[in-house]
Amino acid sequence: MREGILERGSTLMDPMTIMLIAFVLALSILIRSVDTFRFCAFGVDTFANLLYSKKLRNGSLNFYKVGEIVYPQLLPKLLSYLQGWLSERTLHLIPKLFDILTSITIFLFTLWFSGNEFIAFLALLIYTFSPINVINGYGISTRNIGSFFFVFTLLASYIAMFNSQIKWLMFAIAIASCTLMMFTSRIAYKTYSLLVLVTAILSPLNRIFAIFLLIAVISFVLCLLITRGKFVNDVRGQIFLINFFRNRRDKEKPTIKRIASVFYYNLWWCVGILAIFNGADVFLVTWLCTVVALSFLWPWGEGERHIALGIAPASILTASYLSQQLFIIIPLLLLEISIIIRSSIKVLQGRFLVSVDQSLLSLFNAIKEIEDDSLVLCLPPVYSAPLTYFTGKKVLYGESSSREGILFQAEVLDAIKTQSGLEELVQKYPVTHLFVDENKFPLVINSDQWDPMIQGERFAVFRRKKRAQGLTAATALHLNGG
Repeated sequence: MREGILERGSTLMDPMTIMLIAFVLALSILIRSVDTFRFCAFGVDTFANLLYSKKLRNGSLNFYKVGEIVYPQLLPKLLSYLQGWLSERTLHLIPKLFDILTSITIFLFTLWFSGNEFIAFLALLIYTFSPINVINGYGISTRNIGSFFFVFTLLASYIAMFNSQIKWLMFAIAIASCTLMMFTSRIAYKTYSLLVLVTAILSPLNRIFAIFLLIAVISFVLCLLITRGKFVNDVRGQIFLINFFRNRRDKEKPTIKRIASVFYYNLWWCVGILAIFNGADVFLVTWLCTVVALSFLWPWGEGERHIALGIAPASILTASYLSQQLFIIIPLLLLEISIIIRSSIKVLQGRFLVSVDQSLLSLFNAIKEIEDDSLVLCLPPVYSAPLTYFTGKKVLYGESSSREGILFQAEVLDAIKTQSGLEELVQKYPVTHLFVDENKFPLVINSDQWDPMIQGERFAVFRRKKRAQGLTAATALHLNGG
């Protein structure tokens, strides 16, 4: 059946199906753009990526940091080309456009896989409005782009295994996509590597699965050649991060609440797993089960960050399994919509993600007037990237992609948990100013050492008193401006 669908490539789709797809994708962009309603709501990586792209353009980065940045560079390089003539609002659309490409890929693959337009549209609908995908669509992150290359690599590989007519074309496309994935998202290629390991184990049962291992090896070699061997440093950085988080979370176990929250944002996992017992495709089952298992390996540190990469097989399996049982699909879709609405409200209120609105922008403009030799400590540190991006000031925060940087960052995060730790930190490093979100930082700022400089509704800036600065200067370390 699969080869027959591709052979009939000249068959036109129903115009109504095309219109429905266009409507769903347009609605997808609208929902994912809720973060721009407050100008610059963002996830963890948005302004870090924008700062990195600035470094690629002019070689400067105003974080106080240790070590080199070893994150994949594709998104920052793309931003570096566009940042000069596109606003932050427009740049927010880049990951959302990749979400659309992923949805289209899911539709076309399911159409080839099932030969049924309704099942293909249902898979697209389920994938596009999966809550975790919508949440990941807020801000500028590598997750959306990495997810696209991850899904595209696997589905192109699968088609190459079963369609003799375009086998080598799809094989080449899969290699190119896998290479781009490795340059885009560490979460994506880490998941892909583990999935390749699982399929390699299954290869004796079905030799055709060996294609995943072959594509992974060729893509890795290409990455080494393109970067002249520097990609090894990226891999080493990821291995260090895995071990670092594993060591810090050895005692952390998946509680019932945490497990429930994972399935809460991935409703279709449940149905996809049920489809396994109904003669589901081995490849899709392997893909889904691998990601589900990885997402619950809490000691790996980033287990929950992998969960979105299992939505594609869950969507396809669910659409195939429930295509004749709409009475089950409709309530689940309604539940998805309610989850998305609740999450979007949290974004607009600045509760779910940090949000840079006009009030905070005005505060950043005031901080620009602070003397140039200042060193700012953000409390909590989540504001470090936007403050640096909008003010150009130097911020005490470690680079989170290298061994030295992550250890430095851990030192900062551990120190600010207690009053004594905070005081020791500012004694060790020549911190001159504190930027404080009074709603999210529980400690009281010592008035004997800090003068209030700027006060807003919830944000405040404190300047270190001259006497305290003098004591700090005697023990200050040399700053590495990066």
